[in-house]
Amino acid sequence: LSPVCLGSLRRAASINAEYMGDSTARLWCPKSGELLRSFRTHKDSINTVKWHPDKDYIFVTGSGDGNMKVWDLRMYKEVSTLRAHDKEVTCTMFHPVHHNTRSR
Repeated sequence: LSPVCLGSLRRAASINAEYMGDSTARLWCPKSGELLRSFRTHKDSINTVKWHPDKDYIFVTGSGDGNMKVWDLRMYKEVSTLRAHDKEVTCTMFHPVHHNTRSR
């Protein structure tokens, strides 16, 4: 990532996935509008994306494939897949105290 974009990814960068209607999460630089990374391993469209409340480099995606995926921007890869439901995941969040992931 460029030094210009690295500053405050969590606060300013946009992870654009739920509105694209596909299975790819995209990370955009807020200053330049440049596509920084694409993250694709879901088998259905992504419905929700949430940033970790404390760790600026972690986010989670939830998809129509019933899975939640935890991503780490330090490695630019998926670090965990959680089978959440037999149906689609429409909402994800981190536990307010323990910061584990939850879905609905």
